[in-house]
Amino acid sequence: MKIILTGPAGSGKDFMRDFLSKVEVVDVKFTTRPKREGEIDGYSYNYISEEELRRMRDNDLLFSKLIYNGWWYSISKESWLNSRVFIMTPRELAMVPEEELRDVVIVFFDIPYEIRKQRLEVRGGKDSVERRLKADYQDFYGFSRFHIKVTKPLFDRKQLYSTILSYAKCQDIK
Repeated sequence: MKIILTGPAGSGKDFMRDFLSKVEVVDVKFTTRPKREGEIDGYSYNYISEEELRRMRDNDLLFSKLIYNGWWYSISKESWLNSRVFIMTPRELAMVPEEELRDVVIVFFDIPYEIRKQRLEVRGGKDSVERRLKADYQDFYGFSRFHIKVTKPLFDRKQLYSTILSYAKCQDIK
């Protein structure tokens, strides 16, 4: 079973990923974007140059690749095979072959706009809060490809993990 966490910025994906990293193998994407304050190379992302990413692409080492806001984001084939938890956008999900989604539970974090805005403002950084919120609105408009929807801003991670496992068992997802 693989768990895919999706949702707009500030919705709680990283909060849940941090909890799951204690009990599951979590994917660390590759990106060409600069590291933001507080991010850790090898944990938040694997920060690499465009040249390194092209080399990985040319050697057929990438499972997915997406350009977002001018930067590349990629999951390696090795990570897709060996990890169980991923954070993906709707566009990344759309690129995953149907047969790869058979044993996947998709969790959508649909937290109210104002709460996400407050979280992003507290987080700060160079990236514009308004730009991120607007981009997320476009990316998630009409999004419906999920199995579990989280709407509580202060969700219980342990309870959510239990819900994911129960859902997988009921659906015979291995």
